[in-house]
Amino acid sequence: MEITRDYTDLPDKWIILSLPGNLHKIFASWNNNTWQVNSGIKEVQEKDDFYYFIGFSGSVYKCHKEQYGVVALYNKLVLERILNLSEGKLQKVSEENISEILEKYKK
Repeated sequence: MEITRDYTDLPDKWIILSLPGNLHKIFASWNNNTWQVNSGIKEVQEKDDFYYFIGFSGSVYKCHKEQYGVVALYNKLVLERILNLSEGKLQKVSEENISEILEKYKK
């Protein structure tokens, strides 16, 4: 499969969120206090220093491999609020554990 070069979002930082049912989403954040959660990871492609996360909605997040995390205090507070409201159903995936999730979605 050819690497996806067209992308809809290029976040400054990103993390993977884990949901019940072995589903995963991208929480993307930007330096200007904006954030976004994708529709769910359908596929991951890798090219050079980037992962391309293709979502169920068709969106493509181009995420730099060295930028795992959340940027800006506001975005961190929003994420913590989302996690608290989920009552443990939504979990952040630590950087040490992303490789197994990436492998699951690579085509």
